[in-house]
Amino acid sequence: MKLTICILLFPLLLLGCKQESNSIETNCLKSSAKGSYLILNEGNFNWGLGSLTLFRELDSTMISDVFQCQNSEPAGNVLQSIYQKGEELFLVVNNSRKIEVLDADNLKRKRVINNLNSPRYVIESQQKLFVSDLYNNKIAVLGINETEPKRAIVTGGWTEKMFALNANTIATIRTFRMGQINHLPAAVLFLDSEMEIITDSVVVNNAIMDAFQLGNFLLCTTSNYEVPGSDSLLIFDINEKKLISSILLSGTKGRVGKLVYSNADKAIYYVKYDLFKISWSPISSIGIGKPEMVLPKQPGQEFYGLWAHPSMPFVTIMDAKDYTSQGEVLFFDTQNQVITNKIMAGVIPTTMYLVE
Repeated sequence: MKLTICILLFPLLLLGCKQESNSIETNCLKSSAKGSYLILNEGNFNWGLGSLTLFRELDSTMISDVFQCQNSEPAGNVLQSIYQKGEELFLVVNNSRKIEVLDADNLKRKRVINNLNSPRYVIESQQKLFVSDLYNNKIAVLGINETEPKRAIVTGGWTEKMFALNANTIATIRTFRMGQINHLPAAVLFLDSEMEIITDSVVVNNAIMDAFQLGNFLLCTTSNYEVPGSDSLLIFDINEKKLISSILLSGTKGRVGKLVYSNADKAIYYVKYDLFKISWSPISSIGIGKPEMVLPKQPGQEFYGLWAHPSMPFVTIMDAKDYTSQGEVLFFDTQNQVITNKIMAGVIPTTMYLVE
């Protein structure tokens, strides 16, 4: 395997690097996981196993499946998402119907939340956990230290990412699957986490593919399954609870997928077969740029997920390749608009996370 080892420390990772041969460690974690990057690898739905790759640039540490290493068993089927609350990491394992709660320092299991239906994302508010769901048309609710859901909020459809807007308000995405008929329209839902009720909603005409909170704004990519070329970026004012801008997204191939925001170069990045960029400062919805392709997909690549570093000028692109063999993580320098590093991941890498 080829790892890019930088001449200087991480702030200059994307500016001056050389290629050096290295191999994945087979030993377990020898020091704290804090400050390391975790790559979530979904694994194939139903028959595969999700894995967690740890990567730390400063000492070139690379552990291909750190969850297995630290806990002596695999994470489960479809490692969907990750969330950190204080000293705990919550790994949502979709098809295994559970959430693994890990110590953020050593990545060892503390407890398991079971008896979920098809969990997607988790968030904490008012000392409670809220878990979105693919099939259940409900959001599960439980105490932060409990190990199974106690209550649920009926949503009328498939819910995805969730965002804490203030001490007792959560925004979540309700979307739908192609061919599904027993659902309410796609929408941004606003929940009172203390009362455990939906207080407001903003209906969207097309399926919501991904969402990202940026200050007072919520950005969503949407697609009409039946109308090619209808993909859009929607910008919501979450204080006013209304749609303020809609932009048709470029790209003639594929359907729009993941999006992230790069603080370093004030730009939105999204995947629509290739990688695209839209310049924008969240100070105002006025002055948003036009979509431009910045990285074409090469033969054999499959751009599946995105992650943006909160302060440094790089975005990582999760390349799922053929969805059955090991994927790859591409480090994209947002200032120079080039790939500067590639590291191997597990099967179907979906996102990356910096452990705090």
